[in-house]
Amino acid sequence: MDLTDIVTFVSAFCRCATGFVFLLSFGSKVRDIAQFQRSVVAFRLLPRKLSHIAAILFLGGELVVVLFLLVGECCCCQDSYSLCFYS
Repeated sequence: MDLTDIVTFVSAFCRCATGFVFLLSFGSKVRDIAQFQRSVVAFRLLPRKLSHIAAILFLGGELVVVLFLLVGECCCCQDSYSLCFYS
């Protein structure tokens, strides 16, 4: 096992762990969306109407992160360090 294999393994582990954490976070918030929306409103960073929209967008963002981690490097990416949504 050379350094390239170790880096590949560590990278895959980190992707899986990050995806799992985001998936758990998404799942816990989706179970009670109303409570999550109330929590976002309680921060008082945005007006009440925008807070509800921000809560939904936040959940969507978490799901998008999980999907990007599942897809991995897509075919439109040329080098291994670029992210799919930057190309």
